[in-house]
Amino acid sequence: MENEYKDEYRIIKHSEGDEVFYCIEECMLDDDGVMVTHTIEYSPKCNSIKELKDNFKEMKKSFDKPVLGSFPSIKGGCCNE
Repeated sequence: MENEYKDEYRIIKHSEGDEVFYCIEECMLDDDGVMVTHTIEYSPKCNSIKELKDNFKEMKKSFDKPVLGSFPSIKGGCCNE
């Protein structure tokens, strides 16, 4: 049986040393609602103003859901070079 992932926007809490900050990220959740991946420093890029408005409307829903923790970075990986 293949997993079906649901994508939704969630607030992610990041920690870097003593600094803590929050971002709205696009996340993939498994059938049990467990986050399996999220974007890094997500910023919507849309083909129209309407699409951007729709995207923002979906992002606003994240304020009504629990905050999730970020995945730890992998030093020396593609995103941290």
